Amino acid sequence: MPNLKTLQRRARKAGWDKPWTPNDLAALEEGCYYDAECADHVVTFIERFCRLSQGRWAGEKIHLLDWQRDGFLKPLYGWRRPDGTRRYRRAYVTVAKKNGKSSIASTLEIYGLMGEGEEGAEIYTAATSRDQAGIVHKEASNMIRLSPDLRSRLKVIDHTKTILYGTNAWIRALAADAATSEGLKTQYLIIDEFHAWSGNLKSFYDSLRWSMAARVQPLTLVITTRGDDIDGTMCGELDRYAQRVLSGDIINTSFFGLIFAPDENDNINDPATWRKANPSLGYTISEADFKRELEEAKDAGPADLAAFERYRLNKWRSASSPWLPALQWGELGLPLEESDFYGMQCWGGLDLSSKEDLTALAWWFNIENIYYLLTRQWVPEAQIEKKLRAGDPRYRVWADAGFLKVCPGIVIDQELVFDQIREDAENFNIQELAFDRWNADQMAMQLSECGVQIVQFGQGFKSFSEPTKAFKSSILNGTIRHADNPCFNWQISNVHVAEDPAENVKPIKKDTKTRYKIDGPVAAIMGFSCLLLGGQKEEPSRYNNEGEELFLI
Repeated sequence: MPNLKTLQRRARKAGWDKPWTPNDLAALEEGCYYDAECADHVVTFIERFCRLSQGRWAGEKIHLLDWQRDGFLKPLYGWRRPDGTRRYRRAYVTVAKKNGKSSIASTLEIYGLMGEGEEGAEIYTAATSRDQAGIVHKEASNMIRLSPDLRSRLKVIDHTKTILYGTNAWIRALAADAATSEGLKTQYLIIDEFHAWSGNLKSFYDSLRWSMAARVQPLTLVITTRGDDIDGTMCGELDRYAQRVLSGDIINTSFFGLIFAPDENDNINDPATWRKANPSLGYTISEADFKRELEEAKDAGPADLAAFERYRLNKWRSASSPWLPALQWGELGLPLEESDFYGMQCWGGLDLSSKEDLTALAWWFNIENIYYLLTRQWVPEAQIEKKLRAGDPRYRVWADAGFLKVCPGIVIDQELVFDQIREDAENFNIQELAFDRWNADQMAMQLSECGVQIVQFGQGFKSFSEPTKAFKSSILNGTIRHADNPCFNWQISNVHVAEDPAENVKPIKKDTKTRYKIDGPVAAIMGFSCLLLGGQKEEPSRYNNEGEELFLI
């Protein structure tokens, strides 16, 4: 077999002009190759026979955009296995709304039915409900009606959501709430808006995938906008898997991933950020309209901004109402050095978990009426491994980077927490530490013996309301600075509030699922209460307005 460099040169000569990924190189070593003729075939079929059915270009032949042609279709169909069949068998494409993903999925339905010469092809679009399943299918049906070439060869049966090609090949829409997947021999499975699939549809999804066993080159295509929850969802797991394949952490030469999304820290006001999630910007979406919608979302508040970031920037965001403004919070982060606060007065909060949850400790410093926050968090090693098995590597990444302290075993070791507080008491001038006595009697006794002034903090509305409101106000006013701990930042986005009839509030998770951790913000609010009551004496600042350290004379 030729060496790798020779295989690369052959692929370049055949028309492959993209950077080499670890999976591409592995595919070459397996004998895969790039075939420009196969790549051009799908493009020619779509642009010759398929017509748009909606919008200002309705009725016109499709002209594929660069990202659709060169970034999606040509790689997906051009790469071949040694036996000449398609290399990729699973594809995950995620892009913001209004970028034409449903239209491109519809064209691939038709191509899969007619363009590959598969005898008795069965093409299925699957969704959570009959209405959702009909969206891609309806667009494909309309494309057929608008094209004389397709209309003469295909028969559309609306009431059964079926498109027939001859007597033994078809496209059908399947709904999880009505359809059965038994007896199918699927050639293509296309899933639109996979983020809407809940865990109870896992068996339906698996049965559809395994219905492809008899096909020579089946394809599962998931094309979706990201949802409100990456943790514990089928779409979230697939998204993380795609990221790992794209990075080369996982070698799977039959999996195609294409993710259009900005980095978490990209400037939301920068058009370059918009284009990362919207490759059709300037075509299906105008920049002027996009900017207007962004400004409206920012003016409307955190809930609307979160929805905008999810639907228009393709970020994992909850469309329900988050209480704390994560965007403003991110802008208040600084690269703080703990040693800069040695000897200074501080006020703290401790949220001590019982078993598997995170334990969080927060320290507040008042420096010229700017409130600086340092946080520490602990997690059991077993919980990290549990998350990894579920496809969530974040705890491991945070632990390796020093943002999470790891306790051996399956539960939090309170002695490690106590030792850290005792060390902090030697470095900082601790004024008070708030804690929930329900779970920390022994530690409270130990801390008292070490000279740490402890304050019991109830977990009801009465204790939480004032510091919770003040915490949010300080974020909005820009009078808080924090050490930009990504684990804590994630928890900020999980915080919602409960409100009693007297309009008192307290922080809660967005729902009862344990994956939405808020231990860090709870500890911070508890400590903020102590700061409000006793921390009005200001320390001189060591930082200027840009967060750069100043030398004190």
